[in-house]
Amino acid sequence: MSEITSFAPGVAKELDYYVYRLIDPRNGETFYVGKGRGDRVFQHVRAALQANDDEDALSLKLKTIRDIIDEGLEVIHVIHRHGMDEATAFEVEAALLDVYPGLTNIQGGHGSLDRGPMNAKQINNLYAAQELTQSEMAQAHSVIIKIRSDTVEAKGGDIYKTVRYAWKIGDKTLGKLNATPDHLILAVINGIVKGVYQNAKWKKVEDGVANGRYEFDADEAAQTIQAQFMGKLIDGQYRKRGLANPVLLTW
Repeated sequence: MSEITSFAPGVAKELDYYVYRLIDPRNGETFYVGKGRGDRVFQHVRAALQANDDEDALSLKLKTIRDIIDEGLEVIHVIHRHGMDEATAFEVEAALLDVYPGLTNIQGGHGSLDRGPMNAKQINNLYAAQELTQSEMAQAHSVIIKIRSDTVEAKGGDIYKTVRYAWKIGDKTLGKLNATPDHLILAVINGIVKGVYQNAKWKKVEDGVANGRYEFDADEAAQTIQAQFMGKLIDGQYRKRGLANPVLLTW
């Protein structure tokens, strides 16, 4: 049977928004989760086939697809849930991204950084924590960077190593960072500040899958500054549902 590369006429309309998984037939593992409409689920294989042969330029997702095809196999496309509006699809996608480890997705799902999996103690700490005001954060020129606890664990529990690399930053944001060298970096997990850094120097990543993104080198903030922010809950406007960007400036 030949591989399906698109839905039959009229099928996509019935599906509306859907959440899908791409599965590696070599081990049966899900390697990518996404949401979309129409033939979105099939576009990843097309992109892999059309990409150039420079392996260093390929994302892990596209490289995985290439490897599957090179072995004469087909990516398994699974529609996990369909018939949803976009907001519901975002929520289902985010929940699946939290469930499946080792995915090739570059970004997590909407809300995962603030409302993703937490144990009871973390939930208690989140909603019992003292909340920082927007004014406090703005006056300190705080840069919020939301990271995931599982990513920190994968890096040996090193908050700094996790938060410093590597982020999509636009020219306008970069200009504000460079114009405000005294800004603080707040490493935030599930809404709580877990690390505070200062004297940050930003630079563009020039190679690998993070090519074009930005990383920084910084010092751990002074004890007085850490006491002001550590263990506190960031202001609610930076925890709103639908905030997809993990890097947020407060001024």
